[in-house]
Amino acid sequence: MTMRFRVENLGPLREAEVDLSKDLIVLTGPNNSGKTYLAWSVYGLYRRVPKVDTGFIDPLSEKLLSSQDQSVDRNELMPYWQEFLSIHTEKYTAEIHQCFAAERELFRRTKISIDARRPWSFYKGSFDSPTVRMSGLSTKRWHINLIIQNETFRLKVDLRNVPSVVGVESTPITPESLVEEHAEIRTALSGGILHALYLGLAPCTLFPAERIAVNIFAKELALKRTELVDDVLDAHLEGESAEPLEMIERRAGRYPWPIRDSLEVANDLAEQSKKKSPFADLAEELEAAVLGGQVSVSSLGQMMFSPAQAAERRLSVHLTASVVKSLASLVFYFRHMARPGHFLIIDEPELNLHPDNQRKIARILAKAVNRGFKIMVSTHSDYFIRELNHLIMLSRETEVAARLVDELGYDRASLLRPEQVGVYLFNEQRAQAVPVTESGFEVKTIDDEIGRINAVSQRIYAELID
Repeated sequence: MTMRFRVENLGPLREAEVDLSKDLIVLTGPNNSGKTYLAWSVYGLYRRVPKVDTGFIDPLSEKLLSSQDQSVDRNELMPYWQEFLSIHTEKYTAEIHQCFAAERELFRRTKISIDARRPWSFYKGSFDSPTVRMSGLSTKRWHINLIIQNETFRLKVDLRNVPSVVGVESTPITPESLVEEHAEIRTALSGGILHALYLGLAPCTLFPAERIAVNIFAKELALKRTELVDDVLDAHLEGESAEPLEMIERRAGRYPWPIRDSLEVANDLAEQSKKKSPFADLAEELEAAVLGGQVSVSSLGQMMFSPAQAAERRLSVHLTASVVKSLASLVFYFRHMARPGHFLIIDEPELNLHPDNQRKIARILAKAVNRGFKIMVSTHSDYFIRELNHLIMLSRETEVAARLVDELGYDRASLLRPEQVGVYLFNEQRAQAVPVTESGFEVKTIDDEIGRINAVSQRIYAELID
């Protein structure tokens, strides 16, 4: 199973291709080599809900409706999955400048394509069709239940007629109604299948390098935007000469999607904090191992931090250490928003972390990978990379590896198999796949620089100290 994401002429990148089916994807290389461009473009693809005509799915809907048990082999979905991705990427490529909040001309030559054999997950659950029709005094709606059975590779559809009248039970759709209202049901079913195909792209969250500023200034930025809207409306009502769009362009900056979405979450913490995630233990591990205190949200929706040595104190995040500012949003995500199968993209997870904490964050993210998350990181940290290599080497199924895991204090839940990891070195306008073996992987640009600084140290020591 592969899902190869390819870009051409994207920012500083002439070409790059990464396999998104890997559980952990590591982007590394010199500054200004295109890692953030690649990560943000992947995020935009997952974030953008495509407006796609469902007509190309109608043949599959017809087959489902005409089959005796209303099911088809899962393999029959593959051509529709690939067609959906083709349509989606074409539409997204035309709008990618919006993801970066930039002029269309800067992305005129950008090309994006996806080669996907099959999605790693499909939608399991129900889809409420927007199709409605009147019957007497009640409005009826088709309720379509789409279920993928991974074991048998079959797609099953449960079609039910759900009246809007309180107290009236849902009833299965009869063969007679299938014939009577076939076209209407087919349209609704095609919409449901499209929804299922789209959710084959896992929900994606991106933590940008700007997350510290987001955590500190989200409320102020939201207030400024509100004031700007008020000023534009006031000017319009007063008949002032400036056009609303002109005023907005003059006084407000545009935010790329990753920044805009991070600000939206940061301004909705009070509501989001009502949710409970099954991965709250990862938040607690981050707090205990790295932050040294607990992250919480005030009644006013502000991110707060209580140091472990003074738990009764609650500090606003702007008064905390940079490590808290950098990781508070990730702690909040694991405690309240994380769900199985999510895709996380983290720009420089080592940001503002001491070397020991860089190693710890590598272990915690590896543990998240092993619990079903897909994670992409961009990194410049030799400590982070070396710790990933330790986790890969210790995953060998040997007595020596098992003994070292215990003696060195590693958690088996953090160990990574080589085939789980994809590594890409960004350099000279390209992204080159780096081999990952049982011994881990090497990043030449980092290793070369370490070699140079060691040589300089030895020369200085030899001539000035010895």
